[in-house]
Amino acid sequence: MNQKNLGGFAITYKGETTYLIHNNSTEEISIEAKMFNELIDYIGLNDAELKDGRLRVGPYTSVLLK
Repeated sequence: MNQKNLGGFAITYKGETTYLIHNNSTEEISIEAKMFNELIDYIGLNDAELKDGRLRVGPYTSVLLK
């Protein structure tokens, strides 16, 4: 995995923070993500999953997390 192809930012509104993470590579990524409690949604060419403290994001896919 090349984490140079993983980017994102945090959005805080009315005291609540949401995170947007994007995988702009041609390969699936999997990272430790224990700080997140919920995968709100994903959009892109593939799917995503938050399970057992790990985030898996398919190629060219973005996720919203809390």
